[in-house]
Amino acid sequence: MEGRPKMETKKKMKLRACHILLIPLFFGISQSCSNKDDLGDDAAEFFVKYYGNTEADGGFDIKHTSDGGFAIFGTRSYSGTGSDFVLIKTDEYGNLQWERNYGGPRDDIGRSFEILSDGSFVMVGTYRNGGDILDPVGNALDGYVVWASSDGTLTDTARIDFVGDNPPGDRTNDELFGVAADKVGGSGQILVIGYSTAQAQSAFGGLDSISNALGKANILFTRMDKNSIIQQYSMGFEEDDIGYDVIQIPQGNANAGNYIFTGTTEPDATNQTVFIAQYAQYGTDEFSYLGTNINNTDLENLVCQARSIEFVDDQEMYISGHTGSSSSSQIFLITGSVSDFFSGSITVSLFGESGLNNGFGMDRTSDGSIVIAGNTSVASKVQGETDHYLLKINTQGSLDWDKTYGGTGAETSNAVIVTNDGGFAMIGVSDFESNALINLVKTDSKGQVGN
Repeated sequence: MEGRPKMETKKKMKLRACHILLIPLFFGISQSCSNKDDLGDDAAEFFVKYYGNTEADGGFDIKHTSDGGFAIFGTRSYSGTGSDFVLIKTDEYGNLQWERNYGGPRDDIGRSFEILSDGSFVMVGTYRNGGDILDPVGNALDGYVVWASSDGTLTDTARIDFVGDNPPGDRTNDELFGVAADKVGGSGQILVIGYSTAQAQSAFGGLDSISNALGKANILFTRMDKNSIIQQYSMGFEEDDIGYDVIQIPQGNANAGNYIFTGTTEPDATNQTVFIAQYAQYGTDEFSYLGTNINNTDLENLVCQARSIEFVDDQEMYISGHTGSSSSSQIFLITGSVSDFFSGSITVSLFGESGLNNGFGMDRTSDGSIVIAGNTSVASKVQGETDHYLLKINTQGSLDWDKTYGGTGAETSNAVIVTNDGGFAMIGVSDFESNALINLVKTDSKGQVGN
């Protein structure tokens, strides 16, 4: 069902002095230790860098920039003043060039971003209200979209509040996790994916009679530009359903310009599984779709989160994430053609020894292999509570190697990219004495950091 969207736009940015706080961590790399603050010099093939305050900072996404460096996106916290989106620009060796912060008076969480064709940025995440015109009482969550120029200067913001079938003025929670820009049509539009707790009938034909239960989440996607919401739909079952990642099908493929998104669906109160849908932006029907939950016994568990999607061409697509429980899980990789995914003829591979193994980010190498980044608590692999975890999976679907990186606290990688020199760059979080820093780990092509 198409909802009644509300969107508030404003132009506001909080600029603070940028810095890197270096804390001596006993950072283990591939089962070895280093007690240096940062690992690697200013021009190293591999390095480990930390950015942030001694609060609760985290890196959630990373992209290459046109000058060969990195753009890092996440959350920056400040004692007593909540948290903001943070966008960090570094050179190719992780050395800080600039930092920008964006947000309201309370807790804002940055999740994902895109670099547009002109080098500017669009970023999405969560905005926590605090006694403003949209939420006089405060504390509800809105989706938050920020646009910035190529140097990080803020240009526009928007807050997403989906009403659905709820009474006007009824406050619900909305969060955004993924964003894809219209690079095929060049329309300036974006599609953002996440969830809303607003009650609404599902947008998908097979689920039309189903509305999410009170307080439960439906997958929410919104097509919009800087000026307005163009379309907005909610979908899912009675229990919690969340959209995590979205991509646009590039030129040269069938249905180029359409969007494919994935996430987690909970058909009943027992198990979760993977949800995938294709949204048609073009054609006579502005909203035609294919949508399904993937029925596979390897995926159906108490916890099953599809966190990342990688599109190669019509014959090759991947979805990764993790499945199991809150205490024991495996990383999964689903492979198949686009039609395979929607017909159920997919291949599922599972990775990870006994313990907690979570997959959050994914990329594809030049030889067709897949790398997945996340965390693991497997006792034989880690030095702390959890470590950064990187796996390389070959074209036959078998594990080539896996590596862990971490200290005595809890580390997590939320995204990974293949670097220009054939190595890998992971961005995430590193804990230190109840605080958390944004953590960039750059490896060589074999996943090594250090000799």
